Amino acid sequence: MILFVTYGKKVLEMPIPRYRASDDLHRALVDLGATCRTRAMDLAASPEFPKSLARRRGQVRAELAAALLGIDTVVKQLMP
Repeated sequence: MILFVTYGKKVLEMPIPRYRASDDLHRALVDLGATCRTRAMDLAASPEFPKSLARRRGQVRAELAAALLGIDTVVKQLMP
């Protein structure tokens, strides 16, 4: 599958491979995504979760930093 991203008047083509359950990298992305989703939902359900949207985003990013770095690493391996 090809994803077209527009930036100004230029079109960038990014080859994004189709999901294959047999691919270890694809499964790693699924696992990392599930971990992030679960952790973010736990944070949002916490009574200490900030009221401000900016603070919420900051807290979620800080809590998910390691998993997001893992996602970046896997995506770099998937993309040519």
